[in-house]
Order: sequence, then structure tokens, then C-alpha cells
Amino acid sequence: MEIMMHIEKIVKWVLDKTHSWNNVMHREIEVRVLKEYEVQFPKGSDDPNKIIENMRSFYYSRMMTTIGLLIAGISCVVSAVALIVSLVALLK
Repeated sequence: MEIMMHIEKIVKWVLDKTHSWNNVMHREIEVRVLKEYEVQFPKGSDDPNKIIENMRSFYYSRMMTTIGLLIAGISCVVSAVALIVSLVALLK
């Protein structure tokens, strides 16, 4: 039971710390989607809501892929540094 309380505190802390960052990211994505819609459809379209929703979905999936790749890259760098540090310690 106590472990769950600690997990809940950690989750709330993470959400509190990332909430404003997520809001900024979502607003920026929305601005970019609407700008791109205006570029692609300067005279409008028959169903703008459907097109904008599809563009939004594409942009979010693209951002998630990019974030995943960034995290993987950072993980590789951290692992390489840890390996180098352990090798240096081992060879001393």
C-alpha cells in the first residue's frame, strides 16, 4: 500500500512538472496544423474539420516518432558514457 502512495506521488510530480510543457507543445502543434491547412487549402475545403483532424493525427504521430527517436538516441549516448566510465574504472 505504501509503495502505491509513493508511485502516486511520483506520477503527480511528473505530471505537474510536464503539464505546462505539454500545453505549449499542443498549442504549437495546433498553430502549425492550422497554418499548413491554410497553405494547402487557401480557398477552404468541403470538410475542413475532417482534414484538420487528419492533419492533427499525422502531426502528433510524427512528433511521437521523433520524440521516441530522440529518447533512443539519448539512451544510446548515456549507455556509451556508462560503458566508457566502467571500462576506465576497470582498467585502472
